[in-house]
Amino acid sequence: MAAIAIGLVEAFGLAWAATSGAACSSSSHYTAGIFDKMVIAGAASITARGLIEKVGHVEVLWSKWFLGYLPCSLITIL
Repeated sequence: MAAIAIGLVEAFGLAWAATSGAACSSSSHYTAGIFDKMVIAGAASITARGLIEKVGHVEVLWSKWFLGYLPCSLITIL
């Protein structure tokens, strides 16, 4: 995420010390953390899915995971 944040800051011509540069960097990191959990893309959500299926013997579909995590994501984003 750091490479993306650096690219965004440089693309908009912002300084790292500027508030807008820091906001751009932190918002991209924060958004990535939220959406990694929401779409079973990050290490934590992949591990959780595997444990739920292995220990709980419950099939975890992407759509159910998405719908279950959607309210949390919307509240966090707002």
